[in-house]
Amino acid sequence: MILISKFYKRHPLRGIGLSEFDFGALKVRVLIVQYAKDMCPVTPFGPAQKLSERLHTIVVYGPDELKSGPQACNPGTNHWLVGKEKDTMEQVFNWIHGRTWARIVQRPKMSDFCT
Repeated sequence: MILISKFYKRHPLRGIGLSEFDFGALKVRVLIVQYAKDMCPVTPFGPAQKLSERLHTIVVYGPDELKSGPQACNPGTNHWLVGKEKDTMEQVFNWIHGRTWARIVQRPKMSDFCT
């Protein structure tokens, strides 16, 4: 299961999202892909970062987001992995196929890779 830029925290307008989902009950591998600087109010990085302690995670880093509030969720923003799509999907495919994959998408360092 691959979750990209999902909301893992209860939101007053959007509901519970995946905040109460029991990921431990799944019998399949789970990969979370989240942009560290996503300024969308519904998908903050903190809750995804907390899940990364027990689930496979790819964190995408890029420029600071210039938009905030609902505008930060629009196409062309970090919410959509803008500018990092190809690099991110390459690591997702590596994870799917059991190859070495990067936990961080930015300028790679050898310590960022997992097997």
